[in-house]
Order: sequence, then structure tokens, then C-alpha cells
Amino acid sequence: MAFIKFLSCLAFLTFVACYKPIQMHQQLCALDFHDCGSTAGALKSVSFNGTCNGGKAILLKGTTVSIDFSFSANADELELTSKVYGKIGELPFVKFPLDNPNACVSSGLTCPIKASVAQDYQPTLTILKAYPSVNVIVKWELQNKAGQDVFCALIPATITS
Repeated sequence: MAFIKFLSCLAFLTFVACYKPIQMHQQLCALDFHDCGSTAGALKSVSFNGTCNGGKAILLKGTTVSIDFSFSANADELELTSKVYGKIGELPFVKFPLDNPNACVSSGLTCPIKASVAQDYQPTLTILKAYPSVNVIVKWELQNKAGQDVFCALIPATITS
């Protein structure tokens, strides 16, 4: 009987030891951002399911991160498309490929969206192992059908192994 209690305690302790890191990984990290020309809406906040260092995103190579953009549009929008760029040092912005640039599909939005209603756009971003370990400024634009930025955000990040 004592052995069964011991195994029960051991199982419980193992669960607690394993469960806490999973919980910590699932927490959202608030990111610093600067508006870079939102003309058709307003971005309220940016967070993601990873590690931050003083509001800077730490992007681990070989992972896929989920990002949460909280925003509102100035008008009803039927279609929304994401464009993402990266800037290293003084070099110009370079387009960054997205698996799903259509913000209305599998990203938490149901289009059409209504004007002045809080929205949460939740895309994923794959960080390839081939990317260099470097500090980068991520420029994320969410554009309407007319090509206007519902939001445009500059987000500091570090790509690391």
C-alpha cells in the first residue's frame, strides 16, 4: 500500500514538473511596436506565444510562432491581406514570405469585418533554420482591398538558434 502511495506521489510530482513549462510557453508576451503609417485603422497591441526581451520578440529558428494583433478598422472591410518585411541594420526592407497572407482565412478573423469593432488577427510565422541569427525590424502591414494599411507596425525582433 505504501508503494502505491509512493507511485501516486511520484506521478503527481512528475505531472507538476512537466506541466509548468508548458504553461509558461503558452503565455503571451507583449511586444513593443511603432506605427508606420496606419491610414485605414488603428493597431492597439501586439503579442505572441514566445519569449520577449524588453518588448523585443525572440524568434527561435526552426519554430512557428503565433502572433496576436489587436486592431480596429475605420470602415467595413471585405478582404484583408498581410505583407511582412524584415530590415537588418541600414539595409532596405526585404519581403518575408508568409504561408498564409490572406488574413480572412485561418487567422482568427471572419471577413467582412465591421468598422470600429475590436478585432484579433492571429497569424502564424515560420522561422526557418536557414535564417541568420541577427537583430531585425519586422514590418507587418495588414492591407484592405484598396491597398491601404489597416495597420502598419514596426516590431523589433532577434532571430536566434
